Amino acid sequence: MNNSKTPGPQDPKFLKFAILVAGGSGSRMGAGQPKQFLELLGEPVLLHTLRRFADAALGVGRLVVVLPAEQQTTWQTLCARHANVPPHELTTGGATRWASVKSGLTLLADEAAGTVAVHDGVRPLTPARVIEATFQAAYNHGAAVAAVVPKDSVRNLSQQGSYALNRARLRLVQTPQCFEINLLRRAYQLPELNTFTDDASVAGKDNGTSNTSMLWHHGKLYALKESQRPMELDPATLETRGLWDFGGKLTSKTFTAHPKLDPETGEAIAFAYNTSGQASRDIELYTLSPQGDIT
Repeated sequence: MNNSKTPGPQDPKFLKFAILVAGGSGSRMGAGQPKQFLELLGEPVLLHTLRRFADAALGVGRLVVVLPAEQQTTWQTLCARHANVPPHELTTGGATRWASVKSGLTLLADEAAGTVAVHDGVRPLTPARVIEATFQAAYNHGAAVAAVVPKDSVRNLSQQGSYALNRARLRLVQTPQCFEINLLRRAYQLPELNTFTDDASVAGKDNGTSNTSMLWHHGKLYALKESQRPMELDPATLETRGLWDFGGKLTSKTFTAHPKLDPETGEAIAFAYNTSGQASRDIELYTLSPQGDIT
């Protein structure tokens, strides 16, 4: 049964907006200029990305480009030099991606409803069908991110050595990342945290298998990420079983990604921060028994 919604042409919730974030300096590439201004087929990469989202078939109503203040004159010069530059709004980014996306959202403050895509300005080749599918999924579910299956072999490191992960169970998060606009606004009212690695983590959507490390303890396999409780996995299939609270004894909504195991006793020491809510200063310290109980 297909439960997806098909938006009508007048549905205000399916108005589409896009925020293109381009704050890189190009230093890692050794290019001598920001990579968003590097030429692809004789035109800046960012211009190609802008055109991709301006495709009439996508129906994006407003395009916002976020650039550092020191790059905006260069961008305006490039726009004047090239033809067929789609209409867009320009705003100044911040020192981090979080600050830049928040700046882009501010320009859309007068939009009461709709779906907004956040996309890396240096990814001009994302197929239109992927963009459309991500918009549609966000319309149906409130939030959606584009992702791909990894092609490389992946191994997880642990204190006992390393083991292969099933690539079929893994996804590499890409952009666009699309959200119901008011959901993303509420998320960006939070203070910035170092656990916010992408817009999905800011929006608070569970991305529980996008983790820092794995833990095998008392016969259970956990995927650990510091911004949430341990995610229990089936050790045979790696299917998620759900967030684990140690029989109700873990009161915090967060948990360390790096507990310390005693190889002789089987005990583990762990901590959690932000235990009373995002950006709070509370920390809790836990000892796990060899049987997996919090003591």
